[in-house]
Amino acid sequence: NLISGAAVPVTVATPKTSSSTYSPEFTITYTPTDEMTIFASVKQGYKSGSFSLASTPANNERIAFGDERVRGGEIGLKTRLLDRSLFVNLAGYYYKYKGLQVGATTRDANNIPALRVVNAGGSKIYGVDFDYTWRTPIDGLHLNGSINYTHARFTTLNNAPCYGGQTI
Repeated sequence: NLISGAAVPVTVATPKTSSSTYSPEFTITYTPTDEMTIFASVKQGYKSGSFSLASTPANNERIAFGDERVRGGEIGLKTRLLDRSLFVNLAGYYYKYKGLQVGATTRDANNIPALRVVNAGGSKIYGVDFDYTWRTPIDGLHLNGSINYTHARFTTLNNAPCYGGQTI
């Protein structure tokens, strides 16, 4: 304490966190003609864990959170039609998240609400992407379009703390 010179106790969080991951990707591509490519891929990726440092930890509370993992894949088609004046791409995808990093409201050592990051959930996401580019017969005029359908849902939401008056 700078004013009185007395020692001020400070709660120290878990001093370190670590992770060791790998992110493989495997893609296969088949080109049956010069105008068509078919592909499929499977992937795994991570978002590193870290520390929530927005507040003072209470009672040796662990403020570190772990890695978020995603696994999934895509399958698709890329083609050029109408004498290469129309480009069409179509792809479907599916991804599953585990250890999803989400924000949770907690109370710090001084009973003040604080936002923390916790590994609280999982989710599944799948969908379809479609896009095209058409080089019209009119010189310099191109038409482009795209549409996407995504279905995303939480599959679990655990470890997200509740406080005073909150219910599940």
